[in-house]
Amino acid sequence: LISELGTNVDPYMDTLVNTVLYCLVYSCRHLGGAAAESTADAEDHEEKSSDHSLLRVTRSLGIKCLNSLFQNAQGFQWDPYQDIILVEVVAPRLENLPVETTQGISGLLQLMSTWSVLPKSALFLGPHGKSLPEGVLPKLITCLSIEKTKDEVKIFVLGILQSLVKLALAPANESEFNEVIKDELLDPNAEAMLVNISTVVKTTTISNDLLEASVETILASAPILQDLKNAQSVIRICSFLLQQPPRRVNPKTKGRILLIVERFVALPDAAEDPALLGEVYNTLSSLFSYFKDRENRQSLSRAMIAISEQDAEVAEVASLCKELNSFKEGRLDEPDYDRRLASFTAIST
Repeated sequence: LISELGTNVDPYMDTLVNTVLYCLVYSCRHLGGAAAESTADAEDHEEKSSDHSLLRVTRSLGIKCLNSLFQNAQGFQWDPYQDIILVEVVAPRLENLPVETTQGISGLLQLMSTWSVLPKSALFLGPHGKSLPEGVLPKLITCLSIEKTKDEVKIFVLGILQSLVKLALAPANESEFNEVIKDELLDPNAEAMLVNISTVVKTTTISNDLLEASVETILASAPILQDLKNAQSVIRICSFLLQQPPRRVNPKTKGRILLIVERFVALPDAAEDPALLGEVYNTLSSLFSYFKDRENRQSLSRAMIAISEQDAEVAEVASLCKELNSFKEGRLDEPDYDRRLASFTAIST
Protein backbone atom coordinates (compact mmCIF):
# COMPACT_ATOMS: atom_id res chain seq x y z
CA LEU A 1 0.00 0.00 0.00
CA ILE A 2 2.78 2.46 0.94
CA SER A 3 4.69 1.62 -2.22
CA GLU A 4 1.58 2.17 -4.34
CA LEU A 5 0.88 5.55 -2.73
CA GLY A 6 4.50 6.66 -3.08
CA THR A 7 4.94 10.38 -2.47
CA ASN A 8 1.14 10.77 -2.35
CA VAL A 9 1.11 9.14 1.07
CA ASP A 10 1.05 12.45 3.00
CA PRO A 11 -2.74 12.67 3.60
CA TYR A 12 -2.73 9.20 5.18
CA MET A 13 0.45 9.51 7.23
CA ASP A 14 -1.14 9.80 10.69
CA THR A 15 -3.14 6.62 10.20
CA LEU A 16 -0.31 4.69 8.58
CA VAL A 17 2.40 5.74 11.04
CA ASN A 18 0.29 4.80 14.07
CA THR A 19 -0.68 1.46 12.53
CA VAL A 20 2.88 0.55 11.51
CA LEU A 21 4.36 1.63 14.84
CA TYR A 22 1.74 -0.30 16.82
CA CYS A 23 2.62 -3.55 15.05
CA LEU A 24 6.33 -2.82 15.09
CA VAL A 25 6.57 -1.84 18.75
CA TYR A 26 4.37 -4.79 19.77
CA SER A 27 6.65 -7.25 18.00
CA CYS A 28 9.84 -5.59 19.29
CA ARG A 29 8.65 -5.68 22.90
CA HIS A 30 7.66 -9.34 22.75
CA LEU A 31 10.83 -10.38 20.96
CA GLY A 32 12.89 -8.44 23.47
CA GLY A 33 11.51 -10.46 26.35
CA ALA A 34 11.40 -13.79 24.55
CA ALA A 35 14.92 -14.85 25.57
CA ALA A 36 14.18 -14.48 29.27
CA GLU A 37 11.06 -16.66 29.23
CA SER A 38 11.31 -20.36 30.07
CA THR A 39 9.27 -23.12 28.45
CA ALA A 40 7.34 -25.58 30.54
CA ASP A 41 7.20 -28.46 28.08
CA ALA A 42 7.90 -29.39 24.48
CA GLU A 43 4.42 -28.45 23.23
CA ASP A 44 4.62 -25.05 24.87
CA HIS A 45 8.08 -24.55 23.41
CA GLU A 46 6.85 -25.37 19.90
CA GLU A 47 3.95 -22.93 20.23
CA LYS A 48 6.26 -20.17 21.44
CA SER A 49 8.69 -20.86 18.60
CA SER A 50 5.86 -20.38 16.14
CA ASP A 51 4.86 -17.11 17.82
CA HIS A 52 8.49 -16.01 17.88
CA SER A 53 8.83 -16.61 14.14
CA LEU A 54 5.65 -14.64 13.42
CA LEU A 55 6.85 -11.75 15.58
CA ARG A 56 10.17 -11.66 13.73
CA VAL A 57 8.35 -11.44 10.39
CA THR A 58 6.14 -8.65 11.77
CA ARG A 59 9.17 -6.75 13.02
CA SER A 60 10.98 -7.11 9.72
CA LEU A 61 7.98 -5.93 7.69
CA GLY A 62 7.33 -3.13 10.18
CA ILE A 63 10.86 -1.76 9.72
CA LYS A 64 10.51 -1.95 5.93
CA CYS A 65 7.20 -0.06 6.10
CA LEU A 66 8.71 2.54 8.42
CA ASN A 67 11.62 2.97 6.02
CA SER A 68 9.22 3.50 3.11
CA LEU A 69 7.29 6.11 5.09
CA PHE A 70 10.48 8.07 5.80
CA GLN A 71 11.43 7.91 2.12
CA ASN A 72 8.03 8.93 0.74
CA ALA A 73 6.98 11.53 3.32
CA GLN A 74 10.13 13.53 3.88
CA GLY A 75 8.23 16.60 5.06
CA PHE A 76 6.30 14.74 7.75
CA GLN A 77 6.81 15.83 11.36
CA TRP A 78 8.52 12.81 12.90
CA ASP A 79 9.50 14.54 16.15
CA PRO A 80 6.59 13.13 18.23
CA TYR A 81 7.55 9.61 17.15
CA GLN A 82 11.32 9.90 17.58
CA ASP A 83 11.39 8.68 21.17
CA ILE A 84 9.31 5.56 20.62
CA ILE A 85 11.19 4.62 17.43
CA LEU A 86 14.62 4.94 19.06
CA VAL A 87 13.73 3.47 22.45
CA GLU A 88 11.49 0.61 21.32
CA VAL A 89 12.84 -0.28 17.87
CA VAL A 90 16.49 0.78 17.58
CA ALA A 91 17.97 0.59 21.10
CA PRO A 92 17.10 -3.08 21.83
CA ARG A 93 18.86 -4.26 18.66
CA LEU A 94 21.78 -1.85 18.60
CA GLU A 95 24.10 -3.84 20.87
CA ASN A 96 24.08 -6.83 18.52
CA LEU A 97 23.97 -4.82 15.29
CA PRO A 98 27.60 -5.54 14.22
CA VAL A 99 27.13 -9.29 14.74
CA GLU A 100 23.65 -9.53 13.23
CA THR A 101 24.65 -7.77 10.01
CA THR A 102 27.75 -9.78 9.09
CA GLN A 103 25.99 -11.70 6.31
CA GLY A 104 23.75 -9.07 4.76
CA ILE A 105 22.22 -5.61 4.91
CA SER A 106 19.43 -5.71 7.49
CA GLY A 107 16.23 -3.70 7.42
CA LEU A 108 17.52 -1.67 10.36
CA LEU A 109 20.64 -0.71 8.41
CA GLN A 110 18.47 0.33 5.48
CA LEU A 111 16.40 2.51 7.82
CA MET A 112 19.58 4.15 9.11
CA SER A 113 20.69 4.74 5.54
CA THR A 114 17.42 6.54 4.81
CA TRP A 115 17.88 8.71 7.90
CA SER A 116 21.42 9.60 6.84
CA VAL A 117 20.31 11.28 3.60
CA LEU A 118 17.50 13.35 5.14
CA PRO A 119 18.70 16.54 6.90
CA LYS A 120 16.21 16.38 9.76
CA SER A 121 15.90 12.62 10.13
CA ALA A 122 19.69 12.31 10.34
CA LEU A 123 19.37 13.48 13.94
CA PHE A 124 17.77 10.10 14.73
CA LEU A 125 21.33 8.74 14.54
CA GLY A 126 22.55 11.06 17.31
CA PRO A 127 22.53 10.69 21.11
CA HIS A 128 19.09 10.22 22.65
CA GLY A 129 18.62 10.22 26.40
CA LYS A 130 19.57 7.25 28.57
CA SER A 131 18.59 4.66 25.98
CA LEU A 132 21.17 5.87 23.42
CA PRO A 133 23.64 8.14 25.26
CA GLU A 134 26.22 7.88 22.45
CA GLY A 135 23.78 7.55 19.60
CA VAL A 136 23.74 4.95 16.84
CA LEU A 137 27.03 5.71 15.07
CA PRO A 138 29.50 3.95 17.43
CA LYS A 139 27.87 0.55 16.82
CA LEU A 140 27.35 1.33 13.16
CA ILE A 141 31.05 2.10 12.74
CA THR A 142 31.94 -1.11 14.61
CA CYS A 143 30.37 -3.05 11.71
CA LEU A 144 33.52 -2.15 9.74
CA SER A 145 35.81 -3.87 12.25
CA ILE A 146 34.18 -7.32 12.16
CA GLU A 147 36.46 -9.41 9.97
CA LYS A 148 33.74 -11.81 8.81
CA THR A 149 31.34 -9.05 7.74
CA LYS A 150 30.66 -9.17 4.01
CA ASP A 151 32.06 -6.42 1.84
CA GLU A 152 28.61 -5.33 0.69
CA VAL A 153 27.68 -4.54 4.31
CA LYS A 154 30.87 -2.55 4.93
CA ILE A 155 30.37 -0.62 1.69
CA PHE A 156 26.79 0.13 2.76
CA VAL A 157 27.96 1.42 6.16
CA LEU A 158 30.60 3.60 4.49
CA GLY A 159 27.83 4.98 2.29
CA ILE A 160 25.90 6.03 5.40
CA LEU A 161 28.96 7.85 6.74
CA GLN A 162 29.46 9.61 3.39
CA SER A 163 25.83 10.75 3.41
CA LEU A 164 26.22 12.26 6.89
CA VAL A 165 29.39 14.07 5.85
CA LYS A 166 27.57 15.43 2.80
CA LEU A 167 24.80 16.81 5.05
CA ALA A 168 27.34 18.30 7.47
CA LEU A 169 29.13 20.13 4.65
CA ALA A 170 25.99 21.26 2.81
CA PRO A 171 24.94 24.93 3.06
CA ALA A 172 22.30 25.81 5.66
CA ASN A 173 19.59 26.32 3.04
CA GLU A 174 20.01 22.67 1.98
CA SER A 175 20.77 21.11 5.37
CA GLU A 176 19.41 23.20 8.24
CA PHE A 177 21.05 21.01 10.88
CA ASN A 178 24.49 20.79 9.23
CA GLU A 179 26.35 22.11 12.29
CA VAL A 180 24.43 19.83 14.66
CA ILE A 181 25.23 16.80 12.49
CA LYS A 182 28.91 17.74 12.53
CA ASP A 183 29.10 18.56 16.26
CA GLU A 184 26.94 15.76 17.67
CA LEU A 185 27.33 12.93 15.18
CA LEU A 186 30.58 13.18 13.24
CA ASP A 187 33.06 14.94 15.54
CA PRO A 188 32.59 12.56 18.52
CA ASN A 189 32.96 9.52 16.23
CA ALA A 190 35.67 10.79 13.87
CA GLU A 191 38.52 8.98 15.60
CA ALA A 192 36.67 5.64 15.68
CA MET A 193 35.72 6.08 12.03
CA LEU A 194 39.34 6.65 10.98
CA VAL A 195 40.65 3.76 13.09
CA ASN A 196 38.17 1.31 11.56
CA ILE A 197 38.66 2.56 8.00
CA SER A 198 42.42 2.29 8.48
CA THR A 199 41.96 -1.35 9.56
CA VAL A 200 39.81 -2.03 6.51
CA VAL A 201 42.22 -0.55 3.93
CA LYS A 202 45.18 -2.41 5.44
CA THR A 203 43.48 -5.79 5.02
CA THR A 204 45.52 -7.77 2.51
CA THR A 205 42.48 -9.48 0.98
CA ILE A 206 40.39 -6.32 0.56
CA SER A 207 38.32 -6.13 -2.63
CA ASN A 208 38.66 -3.22 -5.06
CA ASP A 209 35.08 -2.11 -4.40
CA LEU A 210 35.59 -1.93 -0.64
CA LEU A 211 38.94 -0.18 -1.03
CA GLU A 212 37.38 2.37 -3.37
CA ALA A 213 34.49 2.98 -0.94
CA SER A 214 36.97 3.45 1.93
CA VAL A 215 39.04 5.92 -0.07
CA GLU A 216 35.90 7.84 -1.10
CA THR A 217 34.86 8.09 2.55
CA ILE A 218 38.26 9.51 3.54
CA LEU A 219 38.19 11.96 0.65
CA ALA A 220 34.67 13.11 1.52
CA SER A 221 35.44 13.39 5.25
CA ALA A 222 38.71 15.30 4.93
CA PRO A 223 37.20 18.80 5.37
CA ILE A 224 35.84 17.93 8.82
CA LEU A 225 38.86 15.99 10.11
CA GLN A 226 41.38 18.77 10.58
CA ASP A 227 42.05 18.75 14.32
CA LEU A 228 45.40 17.40 15.56
CA LYS A 229 44.61 13.73 16.23
CA ASN A 230 42.33 13.24 13.24
CA ALA A 231 44.63 15.11 10.87
CA GLN A 232 47.55 12.83 11.73
CA SER A 233 45.35 9.75 11.25
CA VAL A 234 44.25 10.99 7.83
CA ILE A 235 47.87 11.63 6.81
CA ARG A 236 48.87 8.11 7.90
CA ILE A 237 46.06 6.47 5.93
CA CYS A 238 46.79 8.60 2.86
CA SER A 239 50.50 7.86 3.04
CA PHE A 240 49.72 4.14 3.17
CA LEU A 241 47.36 4.38 0.18
CA LEU A 242 49.88 6.34 -1.89
CA GLN A 243 52.40 3.53 -1.38
CA GLN A 244 50.03 0.91 -2.81
CA PRO A 245 50.58 -0.51 -6.32
CA PRO A 246 48.35 0.73 -9.20
CA ARG A 247 46.30 -2.48 -9.20
CA ARG A 248 45.06 -1.59 -5.69
CA VAL A 249 44.89 2.21 -5.90
CA ASN A 250 44.67 3.60 -9.43
CA PRO A 251 46.56 6.76 -10.51
CA LYS A 252 43.42 8.92 -10.62
CA THR A 253 42.55 8.04 -7.01
CA LYS A 254 46.14 8.62 -5.92
CA GLY A 255 45.95 12.07 -7.46
CA ARG A 256 42.92 12.87 -5.34
CA ILE A 257 44.58 11.48 -2.22
CA LEU A 258 47.61 13.62 -2.97
CA LEU A 259 45.45 16.76 -2.77
CA ILE A 260 44.40 15.75 0.76
CA VAL A 261 48.02 15.19 1.80
CA GLU A 262 48.93 18.58 0.36
CA ARG A 263 46.20 20.22 2.43
CA PHE A 264 46.88 18.35 5.67
CA VAL A 265 50.69 18.58 5.80
CA ALA A 266 50.28 22.35 5.59
CA LEU A 267 48.44 22.36 8.93
CA PRO A 268 50.57 23.52 11.90
CA ASP A 269 49.67 20.32 13.78
CA ALA A 270 51.46 18.15 11.21
CA ALA A 271 54.84 19.05 12.73
CA GLU A 272 53.77 17.55 16.06
CA ASP A 273 54.88 14.13 14.78
CA PRO A 274 58.30 14.39 13.04
CA ALA A 275 58.35 10.66 12.28
CA LEU A 276 55.05 10.92 10.41
CA LEU A 277 56.31 13.95 8.52
CA GLY A 278 59.43 11.99 7.53
CA GLU A 279 57.30 9.07 6.32
CA VAL A 280 55.19 11.39 4.17
CA TYR A 281 58.33 13.07 2.80
CA ASN A 282 59.73 9.70 1.70
CA THR A 283 56.39 8.69 0.16
CA LEU A 284 56.06 11.93 -1.81
CA SER A 285 59.67 11.78 -2.99
CA SER A 286 59.12 8.34 -4.54
CA LEU A 287 56.01 9.55 -6.40
CA PHE A 288 57.96 11.93 -8.66
CA SER A 289 58.91 8.87 -10.68
CA TYR A 290 55.28 7.68 -10.67
CA PHE A 291 53.34 10.76 -11.76
CA LYS A 292 54.14 12.12 -15.22
CA ASP A 293 51.38 14.70 -15.62
CA ARG A 294 51.71 18.39 -14.79
CA GLU A 295 48.83 18.60 -12.29
CA ASN A 296 50.01 15.84 -9.96
CA ARG A 297 53.70 16.72 -10.18
CA GLN A 298 52.92 20.31 -9.21
CA SER A 299 50.72 19.03 -6.40
CA LEU A 300 53.68 16.95 -5.21
CA SER A 301 55.87 20.05 -5.35
CA ARG A 302 53.38 22.08 -3.31
CA ALA A 303 53.14 19.30 -0.73
CA MET A 304 56.95 19.23 -0.45
CA ILE A 305 56.97 23.01 0.08
CA ALA A 306 54.35 22.57 2.80
CA ILE A 307 56.56 19.97 4.51
CA SER A 308 59.55 22.28 4.24
CA GLU A 309 57.63 24.91 6.19
CA GLN A 310 57.37 22.38 9.02
CA ASP A 311 60.89 20.96 8.60
CA ALA A 312 63.63 23.37 7.48
CA GLU A 313 66.02 20.51 6.62
CA VAL A 314 64.07 19.68 3.46
CA ALA A 315 63.57 23.30 2.36
CA GLU A 316 66.28 23.20 -0.32
CA VAL A 317 65.07 19.90 -1.78
CA ALA A 318 61.46 21.14 -1.83
CA SER A 319 62.49 24.34 -3.58
CA LEU A 320 64.42 22.40 -6.23
CA CYS A 321 61.44 20.09 -6.82
CA LYS A 322 59.22 23.12 -7.36
CA GLU A 323 61.64 24.71 -9.81
CA LEU A 324 62.24 21.47 -11.72
CA ASN A 325 58.49 21.20 -12.35
CA SER A 326 57.84 24.86 -13.11
CA PHE A 327 55.86 26.17 -16.08
CA LYS A 328 55.76 29.63 -17.61
CA GLU A 329 52.94 31.76 -16.32
CA GLY A 330 50.47 32.85 -18.96
CA ARG A 331 51.58 30.08 -21.35
CA LEU A 332 49.70 26.86 -22.01
CA ASP A 333 51.69 23.87 -20.72
CA GLU A 334 55.03 25.48 -21.65
CA PRO A 335 57.82 24.48 -19.23
CA ASP A 336 59.90 27.29 -17.75
CA TYR A 337 63.24 26.09 -19.13
CA ASP A 338 65.24 28.87 -17.52
CA ARG A 339 64.12 27.97 -13.99
CA ARG A 340 64.49 24.25 -14.69
CA LEU A 341 68.01 24.69 -16.09
CA ALA A 342 69.02 26.79 -13.08
CA SER A 343 67.81 23.97 -10.79
CA PHE A 344 69.68 21.30 -12.75
CA THR A 345 72.80 23.45 -12.55
CA ALA A 346 72.38 23.87 -8.79
CA ILE A 347 72.07 20.10 -8.35
CA SER A 348 75.09 19.23 -10.50
CA THR A 349 77.46 21.78 -8.96
